[in-house]
Amino acid sequence: MLHEAGLVFDSILTQGPMQAVELAREASNQGYDLVVAVGGDGTVNEVVNGLMNCDGKARADLGVIYTGTTNDFARNIDLPKNLRQNCQLMVDSRRMQVDVGVVECAGEGQARQRFFVNVAGAGFDAHLMEEARKTILPLGPKAPYVGAFLKMAPTYDPKDFMLSFQDRQEARRAFTVLVSNGKYAGSIPFDPEADLSDGQLEVMTLDPPTLLKCLAQTYLALLEGYPKIDYVRANTVQMDSTQRLPVQADGEVLGELPARFRVLPRALRVVI
Repeated sequence: MLHEAGLVFDSILTQGPMQAVELAREASNQGYDLVVAVGGDGTVNEVVNGLMNCDGKARADLGVIYTGTTNDFARNIDLPKNLRQNCQLMVDSRRMQVDVGVVECAGEGQARQRFFVNVAGAGFDAHLMEEARKTILPLGPKAPYVGAFLKMAPTYDPKDFMLSFQDRQEARRAFTVLVSNGKYAGSIPFDPEADLSDGQLEVMTLDPPTLLKCLAQTYLALLEGYPKIDYVRANTVQMDSTQRLPVQADGEVLGELPARFRVLPRALRVVI
C-alpha cells in the first residue's frame, strides 16, 4: 500500500523491545526526514524516543501506521481506521506540531528518562502493565490486560500520592494518577478536551468509582456520558508516595516513584 501511495522508503523489521529507539535514532542521523512507526503505542513511543534530541526537539518528523492493540496516539490525531487511507497520508505534506512529555524516575538503581506523547502515570495503571506482562491468554492482544484487570481490581487498594506543582503541594488518595498529553488512555477518553499542542499536561487523579464508571462506559456502554474527572493543567509536576508504586509512560513500565513529569511544547512534527 505504501508503494501504491508513491512513497519512496526503506523498511526495517524490529527483532525485540527497544530496538525501534536505536533504529529511529540511526535513521534521523542518516538524514531521513520522516520515520514511520508501524505498530501500536509502544512502537510509537520507542520511535519518538529515538527521534528526540537532548535539546528537546525531534530530528525528523513522525508518521504512524497503526496496527497495535489500543492505538491511543492514533486516536488522538484522528488517523483514519482504513489502512490504505492511513498509508496514503505518508506522502502528504500536512504536519501537526505536538507536545512531548518527559518523565524522569529511578529504575533498578539508575536514573531514567523517557519521552512520551500520550499518557504517563503511577499506581494502578502501571501495576496493570506489570501484571499483564505475566498473563498469557490466547484470546487476542487485549486479553492479557483484561485478565490482569479482573485479577487486580477487586483487591487493589487506593494509594497515597503527594503531588508537587510549581505553586503548591497536594496530598491525594487514589487508584492511579495519570499525567496526560492526549485524550485517551487504554482506549478510554479520560480527557476529551485535551489538546496535544497547548504546552500543558493534564494531571488526573482517579479514584475507584470514577475509574470503574469510565471502564463501564467504554466497554459496556452502561452510562449516559462520562463522569466528570477533575484535573490540574500544569507544565511540570513532581509525584511521590510512601508506598512502592511503579511508573509507566505510553504503556511501558520505567521505574518507580518519585518521578518528575514535564512537557516540551510543540517539540515533534507528526503526519496527519
